[in-house]
Amino acid sequence: MTDKELRDLALSIASDAHKGQTRWSNGEDYINHPLRVAQAVKDAGIDYEVTAILHDVVEDSHWTLDMLRERGIPENIVEAVDSVTDRKNQGETYLDFVLRAGTNVIGSVIKRADIRDNLRDLKKGSLKDKYEMALWILGRAIVIDGKLTYV
Repeated sequence: MTDKELRDLALSIASDAHKGQTRWSNGEDYINHPLRVAQAVKDAGIDYEVTAILHDVVEDSHWTLDMLRERGIPENIVEAVDSVTDRKNQGETYLDFVLRAGTNVIGSVIKRADIRDNLRDLKKGSLKDKYEMALWILGRAIVIDGKLTYV
């Protein structure tokens, strides 16, 4: 699959997944958020761009990781999407989620870009504080031997 075909496939999946959804912060069409995140990481390469486009698909729609695989999304991208998929419905805390996202190289970059985009509409409050703390954690950690280590 060419980069263009992969990008187009991701855009098709994300458009389907987010059809009719709006942003909690400003009411705009939800698809604009993953597109902004993708634009922010585009220079890192196609795997980052496609992961950004798909980063909320599993969390916010009927799409599953297996469905992404079935459609031909490469495994490294599926793993990165998994790393940035919130599991609060399975009892995962936000801190554990951020730490898990940080263990995937692509996921860590996507999560930081995602948080920065989320912060653009927040002026103050606990949600802004939560996002800023997550950026601080992700910005000071690296993975060594499969474990998140702070530097």
